[in-house]
Amino acid sequence: MKFGLAFANVGPFAQPDGLAHLAQTAERVGVESLWTVEHAAVPVGYESVYPYANSGKMPGPENSSIPDPLIWLTYAAAVTEKIRLATGILILSLSATPSTRQRNSPRSTSCPAVA
Repeated sequence: MKFGLAFANVGPFAQPDGLAHLAQTAERVGVESLWTVEHAAVPVGYESVYPYANSGKMPGPENSSIPDPLIWLTYAAAVTEKIRLATGILILSLSATPSTRQRNSPRSTSCPAVA
């Protein structure tokens, strides 16, 4: 059986020290993968029901730091050797990387990362 950790880039693991500790410890104990999430904003005091939790609220406090998942995964890759890395949610239009900006451009005809 393989185990992965979801929401790995949220809360205390959003910053480099927490990220390195989580990623290296997970790799050392045999966790198969780390999964990141992304969210543009979490409104304070939102009332809509979040369907994936019994409480009706998203996990974590409303003021949780959620860094760019691609930057977080890049750092995680730099401090580990074999753990698998993935995005659970990636909002391409929010990405700050040049390769995803080019992919989202209406004038782009190919993705240099794949070509």
